[in-house]
Amino acid sequence: MTSRLRALVLGAGLMLIGAAPPRGTVNELSARLEHSADFRVRVQAALQLGKLRAPQSVRPLSNALSDSSPSVRAAAAAALKILGDPRALPPLRQHKSDSSEPVRAQIRASIRALEAQGAAKREPPKVLIKLGNGRTKQQSVTDKQVLAASRNRLDSLPGIQVLPDDEEVAKAAEKQDIPVVLVTTHVDKLMLERDGSDLVYAARIEYLVHSMPGEALAARLAGTASESASEEEARDRVKSAELRRSVLDAAVRSAMRNAPRAVFAAAKL
Repeated sequence: MTSRLRALVLGAGLMLIGAAPPRGTVNELSARLEHSADFRVRVQAALQLGKLRAPQSVRPLSNALSDSSPSVRAAAAAALKILGDPRALPPLRQHKSDSSEPVRAQIRASIRALEAQGAAKREPPKVLIKLGNGRTKQQSVTDKQVLAASRNRLDSLPGIQVLPDDEEVAKAAEKQDIPVVLVTTHVDKLMLERDGSDLVYAARIEYLVHSMPGEALAARLAGTASESASEEEARDRVKSAELRRSVLDAAVRSAMRNAPRAVFAAAKL
């Protein structure tokens, strides 16, 4: 197939599928994207994953950048642009040399859009955040996942910058002359429940926002999320881990809806 014909086929596929409303959950669409033998179904699944704007869509869409079909790879790159999650930049950059020119063009466009979005958010910080975990003992895998998701989410908020773990709060505040706020995380709930004939992963995450110095409690934030699972998914270690990570990410986003107001209030801004 010539390059021009590939571009026409690719463009027609995207125009035909792009107008359809998103249907299906992240898990259902991810399964179609990974396992369907029909490239048109995979294209549709990729585009719909982008429209859902769920953080757990980044992984399956990033994996689809290696799909055998150039139409699917282009759809995945376009969906990552729509999704707008900066975590998509590394996998997009890894595929900048795709064998298909239309796919390379879409990847370049998605990278430019995500980089521009990140630059717009990188205004000078008004508040520095020291992010920690409420546990005094060694962090679990779940704790580390929540801290990573929390850091990504907080760092994406305008006017807020999360301090690196190895930087001392006092030195950072003195150096930048910016108020510092302490935010601690706590996984209040993470379990697999049965709801009738369904299995449901449920998570609840709590954040405590402290004014500094003195660590006086200024606000409490909480977020919940749940996601259905089949018996087969619950038994599969890999899929079960992905579901737990997905529901944790969703709970973090839920809790962070009121984070800017709480953080700025704690900083007395």
